[in-house]
Amino acid sequence: MTRGTTPDIIATLSGVDFSEITSLYVTIRQGSVIVEKTMDDVILKSPDIHITLSQKETLSFSANKEAQIQIRGMLNGERAFATNIKKTTIKPILKEGVIE
Repeated sequence: MTRGTTPDIIATLSGVDFSEITSLYVTIRQGSVIVEKTMDDVILKSPDIHITLSQKETLSFSANKEAQIQIRGMLNGERAFATNIKKTTIKPILKEGVIE
């Protein structure tokens, strides 16, 4: 993931019936910086979840350091699930700030 961009992160969930998902959280953490998306912020297209971050969100991460990503959710309001934590390195940019 590169700072200052608007990446579309695609996560594939196997073994999850998307029609049963009642709540969903995508958490991206780097140290004390946390970006969180809910079910309303993502596109569910079985078996994939499409997560888009804003420039401001990716600029909140530090370059050349690792960030962790995890998805947690609830199925039919009864069964909770969580993905394995995935890691990505945040890539630097030369021009700081949001580009309009």
